[in-house]
Amino acid sequence: MLDTPAWLMLLGALLSTAGAILASQRQAVSEEELRKKSEEIAELNKQIAASLTGADSFAYVVLAPFHANDPSQANFTVIHVGKYPLYDVGIRIADLDQIENKERTGHLITLNSYANLNVGNLSPNQARVLDAQVRISNNSLRLNIFLFARNGSFSELLRVQRIDGKLKIALKVTRDAMGSEKPEVLLEKIDHGYPVGADGKVKWE
Repeated sequence: MLDTPAWLMLLGALLSTAGAILASQRQAVSEEELRKKSEEIAELNKQIAASLTGADSFAYVVLAPFHANDPSQANFTVIHVGKYPLYDVGIRIADLDQIENKERTGHLITLNSYANLNVGNLSPNQARVLDAQVRISNNSLRLNIFLFARNGSFSELLRVQRIDGKLKIALKVTRDAMGSEKPEVLLEKIDHGYPVGADGKVKWE
């Protein structure tokens, strides 16, 4: 039996090593591609779920005056904020002054004491005028607004003050707490000139 030359044995060993390295690299590339595909699928599922629920989108209500020369009478307008649609939106509006007046006079507080509005679905960044109006006959208006959608519930404090004949508005929107979570402030808008306390903050009560 002829002895195998040393160089041939070395070549065989090198080829074997190169093959192992190549196979290892191919396996690593395959695993990396598989990982990326898994991440892409997970992200796609996340986007689909967000599109179906509304994810972190929310909405809030503003006042839209009927006429520029008569700002005391206004429609309610709901405004969408966020990337994803909101579904099955409902709104309940409570006029605190009216409710407190009923309490003082002994009238029963019922669901009829609130304005209940079925909004339906809202597209991203959509604004929709609601079939509800308010007349600001006094120098102030205090509204607590409750919004409900497929992705949760939200609370809005809408306050109006008449200053030197002009209406100044402050509003704050929070996402209602779930379980042990704390309410999350999503939006706060305060007109320049709206009255604030000595600490520079709005008195929301």
